[in-house]
Amino acid sequence: MKAYTNYPSETNPTSSVVEIEVLSYDRNKYATVCHEGEEEDIKTGYIYKDPALTKRFSNIHWMMLPEEPWDRKPTRLEAHEELKATYRRKKTRYTVYTDNKVKYFRNRSDALKYFASTVGYSRLIMQVVGGKRWVHKTLLEREDGHLFTSSRRGFPDVKIHHLKKYKIE
Repeated sequence: MKAYTNYPSETNPTSSVVEIEVLSYDRNKYATVCHEGEEEDIKTGYIYKDPALTKRFSNIHWMMLPEEPWDRKPTRLEAHEELKATYRRKKTRYTVYTDNKVKYFRNRSDALKYFASTVGYSRLIMQVVGGKRWVHKTLLEREDGHLFTSSRRGFPDVKIHHLKKYKIE
């Protein structure tokens, strides 16, 4: 697959835009590319469709590449099935820890309702499991009557109106 990059490497020390040939994709974040006869692994975030470096490849384009340069190229149907399977594998689970109990929930609203009904120390954790990724994040924590919320880039992970709806203080 023909592509462009400005990724710094031994064959491109000035980080100028060069044309490359993408040979394979490891199904995580690295692609094996060939430039001037040299093969190297670079992050897919540095690979673009156009020399202006504005258009990125979609997920199906990456999945249609073999995992190793010597493997056969998957068909579009095989790539689509693999991509669909990675989306299906993701599961979110919520866990509420209290002083003496641990309870698991499949949806956020049930976890928030239970968190609101607890007294004393409580902690609400979100776990996302899927593919090769695993995320574990504390959303809410209550200790000694004080509520601590987590946020990402200044935005709370649990919206204020949800806290009011479930009377979490």
